[in-house]
Amino acid sequence: MKKLATILALVTIFAAGCGKESQPGGPGATNGAATNGAATDGAAKDRTADKERTFTITVPGTTVDIDQGEQDEVTIKLNRGSEFKETVNVAFDAPAGVTISPATAELKQGENEVKITLTATNSATVGKHRVTVKATPQTGPAVAEPFDLEVNARDDDEDAPRTEPVVP
Repeated sequence: MKKLATILALVTIFAAGCGKESQPGGPGATNGAATNGAATDGAAKDRTADKERTFTITVPGTTVDIDQGEQDEVTIKLNRGSEFKETVNVAFDAPAGVTISPATAELKQGENEVKITLTATNSATVGKHRVTVKATPQTGPAVAEPFDLEVNARDDDEDAPRTEPVVP
């Protein structure tokens, strides 16, 4: 079991650089806010009128695995166009039994990421869930992008003391 945990940790470290990017938002984006990774106005992925005055958010591109009763840290990135200087409010929508800390974040000019801690309670529902990250600028359309969260049943035997068999 320890070998599996080591492999999962390495995969998580490798995947940390991989992410999923939202639609553009902010004052340079055309009308029609993007939600859940898709434009509500049916527009193509690049719906910008002035890309320098927009932003996108990047969330984990792979499923985040967490055991009941455990926590994990995830980084959400704000990708600013060269002329986008607004404060962006970021909020998180998590499934029941999972808490996110901080619950909201305010990214001011020059701040481009927030680290959040996901904590699955002992009673969190086991299975695949979605966590939605919503980023709202001062002006222009907001964006939302989900990422997948897998809550695993806690393996209580993992922490149990190991005893070696006695050989006569």
